[in-house]
Amino acid sequence: MYLENYYYYFTKAFNNEFCESIQKIVKDKTFEKGVVSKGKNEIKDSPFEFKKNLTYRDSDICWINDQWIYDCIQPFLHEANKMADWNYQVDSYEDLQFTRYKENQHYDWHFDNLGKPFNTPDNPLNHGKYRKISFSINLSDPKNYEGGKLCFEFPEAAGSNRIVECEQLKEKGSVVFFPSFMKHKVTPVTRGERNSLVGWCLGYPFV
Repeated sequence: MYLENYYYYFTKAFNNEFCESIQKIVKDKTFEKGVVSKGKNEIKDSPFEFKKNLTYRDSDICWINDQWIYDCIQPFLHEANKMADWNYQVDSYEDLQFTRYKENQHYDWHFDNLGKPFNTPDNPLNHGKYRKISFSINLSDPKNYEGGKLCFEFPEAAGSNRIVECEQLKEKGSVVFFPSFMKHKVTPVTRGERNSLVGWCLGYPFV
């Protein structure tokens, strides 16, 4: 799919107090290794598959769902959805993922969209919907890490796709929104630690 805007960003959208508040929330949480969305249980239950997963995705994650955080993000989401001219129908969120990348950790090329709606009758807010807009908020000072770059693969009419680094996410408190079907990756951190808050906005399937 060709779009006029493949992502939309706000530099330093969130102040230092916001970023530090997120860090305090996760301070006492238990982190786990991030695994690819498909076959999560199989990966966790198999030492071979788990080790294989680390070559593709190596990061430490935990989950938060404080309402005040969604309230802070929502105005930027609506503006990005409108200004990027996506105008996608979205009306709910998944839990927010705090992601920690230390030295040599990374996440290779992937899509956030799982390809089919969620089958969660016990959660009617998300049931029958799927990921439409993803976002990432940088919580780390750029002086404290190197690498960890968010990159996108843009489809080109000529057939050869173009790799673009989202340089606008470098500053602490910056946020980028993008359609969940966009292919993207996080390059290995080469020094320090990069923390981010990642989320997905859900809506009913495109018609």
